[in-house]
Order: sequence, then C-alpha cells, then structure tokens
Amino acid sequence: MTRRTRIAAIHAVTVAMPPITDAFAQHWPDAEVVNLPDDSLALDRRTSQELPPAMVNRFTDLMAYAGSIGVQGALFTCSALGTLRNGSDSLSSGFSSASLKNN
Repeated sequence: MTRRTRIAAIHAVTVAMPPITDAFAQHWPDAEVVNLPDDSLALDRRTSQELPPAMVNRFTDLMAYAGSIGVQGALFTCSALGTLRNGSDSLSSGFSSASLKNN
C-alpha cells in the first residue's frame, strides 16, 4: 500500500481549519491533512508589532512536531508567520527537503 502525502496545516485560529480541509479535499484529495491548531499564537501575536523570539521558537516547535509525525510538508494558515524570512532554516530543519514560503 502506498502511503499518502501527509501535510500539516498549522492554524493560529480554529476557523481556518474547515476551509483548508475543504480546499485540500477539492484540489488534492489524495493528501492526508493533519490539523495542528494553536490558537494562543493569534492571541499572543496581537500584543507585539514584531515577532518575538519566543514566538519564533513556538513555530519551530510546531514544525519539529510536524516532522516527528511524518509529514512531508507544512502549511501555516495564519499571517503571524509573515515576518519570518522565506526558507527559514530553524523552521524547516525538521524536514529532509523543506521549502518554506510565506502565504
């Protein structure tokens, strides 16, 4: 049996989960989507203009967790990631061949 491509969808708000799940079902039905919600990201992001190092660490931890459950890629569905540079080494270190792009 061939294993489906597993994608982590990392959410800062839970309302983002159904549209993402629906989009994958319509456009990539063979993907196995794993939702990783952390609604504290949105709450904490509101308190700072800049992305504090502690929050960057939390994104890194979420990516490491995603890697530990065997995902081949990850999608951040929140704009809180926007100030990180594309291809951040710390975020993509959990994947053997990672590409990180801001959405």
